[in-house]
Amino acid sequence: MESAKRFGVVISGGSRSGRDSAYEVCKVLGDTAAFVEVTKSSQDQQRIIRKAIESGIREIWVGGGDGTIRAAAQQLSGTDVLLRILPLGTGNSLARELEIPIPLNEAIEFHQTKAIERKIDVGRLNDQSFVNVATLGLTTKIMEQVQDSNKGALGRMVYLPAVARAVSNLKSIKLELEVAGGGFDGPALQFVAAATRLHGGPFPVSEHAAIDDGKLSIYIVSQAGKGSLLRYGVALLLGKQTELGEVWNCETDRATVRLRSPQKFVIDGDPYRTKTAQLGIEKWALNVSAAPKEEK
Repeated sequence: MESAKRFGVVISGGSRSGRDSAYEVCKVLGDTAAFVEVTKSSQDQQRIIRKAIESGIREIWVGGGDGTIRAAAQQLSGTDVLLRILPLGTGNSLARELEIPIPLNEAIEFHQTKAIERKIDVGRLNDQSFVNVATLGLTTKIMEQVQDSNKGALGRMVYLPAVARAVSNLKSIKLELEVAGGGFDGPALQFVAAATRLHGGPFPVSEHAAIDDGKLSIYIVSQAGKGSLLRYGVALLLGKQTELGEVWNCETDRATVRLRSPQKFVIDGDPYRTKTAQLGIEKWALNVSAAPKEEK
């Protein structure tokens, strides 16, 4: 690695468009970057980023989907190293939140000419970091259906049949949530803990959710009859889901989830099985390249 050059590029070969985009990235950034590496696994990515930080690299451009960005954040949070995201996945949730253009050539130009540095929060679930959401229930079923589909061919459209199949097979989960001053105890169809403002694409997590407020935004869809998911789906489109009677919600900096048996959470698209989840937030832990904030 050439530490005299101030940034390196890591591209996930496993992301939906990673391999196809590597050549274009090399063509545009190859002469000015200290290195451009295409990884075959998360272990490769961790090794490369760790070596880059040790060599004095102050910027890491990471190309991939939500899981790739989460893995990078796990290593970069708490440092001053700047993360620039090249959105090469299916959902690209954090990139959309930071208003990074999705087309690769536009994303590169954005980082070079328009972006500013911004500190954002990083969520924690046990020993795992997340920059978007940690979820349980309906989202887990959707992820399982998506993994069985052809994401490369269908892109984001893969979620439509996945949602339909997930809803038809969904069962409630007995969930106990402990937060300061209260909590939830009962059957749940969906659990969401977000470090960011948006989830599931363009949908707000709650009225008060933010990406830099030092709070987790949590909501739970309880089982309150067959119409619960339908009402939730309609309200979600309007950003009003936390106003429903069957939706419990709070803003907190820490929480504990207890389950009767180990269940599969989805953390920024990656599966993680546990029976007890200790949730927390690290305020302003990650330095990212983002669109300038609009003046209010």
